[in-house]
Amino acid sequence: MKPPVMSISPVDVEPRVIEDPTAYLGELVRLEPFARQEGPVVGGHVEESWWAERQLYTPTWKRLADHLAVGGGRRILFDAAAALVDSPDAEARYVGLRVVVDIGSQLGRRRASEKWRRDAFDVVSRVATTEDDPRVMRILAFAPVSLKAPEGIPFVRAIALKADRKTKESALIALGLLGRGFPGELDGITPFLVERLDVELDNMQSGSGDTASVAIRALGRFDDRRALKAIQEAFRRYPTKLAHACARAARQMSELKAG
Repeated sequence: MKPPVMSISPVDVEPRVIEDPTAYLGELVRLEPFARQEGPVVGGHVEESWWAERQLYTPTWKRLADHLAVGGGRRILFDAAAALVDSPDAEARYVGLRVVVDIGSQLGRRRASEKWRRDAFDVVSRVATTEDDPRVMRILAFAPVSLKAPEGIPFVRAIALKADRKTKESALIALGLLGRGFPGELDGITPFLVERLDVELDNMQSGSGDTASVAIRALGRFDDRRALKAIQEAFRRYPTKLAHACARAARQMSELKAG
């Protein structure tokens, strides 16, 4: 996708504090399609007006981080975002969930703000029981990582069973990160990842090994003998296709032991 010849570079002149949470969230929802879709092409370049809207996407999301950094109002913004996750519109649910997780993870880092993390996880766990949009599910998969919430492992496993490849791979990566961050939870992670790897190895006879490679890299995120055996078996079965993924996982494991 080529930018227009005379692309517009918007200047972020908005105040750092979000004064109207409803309007701000509405603008994020409006801009979401510009982040995911190809713009109309005119004369070999993306239409300038479309590109100008696309250029607003990142600065508009950055205002959330600025708002939190300067201590802007949090509860009204959090509650407005939490309300969006019940919307019938997937774009709105995506925005609402992402804002909820961002607030919960940034403010929950301080012990005094642990309630933010718990409140965010309550929203996430509720949405996880009903959500079916692949893009929203990918946010759900990484939410327990961002919120440092190993209690989310069961629904991340469920997301890893979805048919959409990107969604499935996001959940596998998230499980690897949770295994590294919470080694006491490996009994709920390693056997599942080993099982998913076995399934993907069987599927490689009729497809690519992309998801198998992701599962291998996830297993390499933590130090577990069961994971190492599974990686060795994957290399034995597909020494050419999976050589890079297996070598990378083995290197990660070695670094963990050395560290």
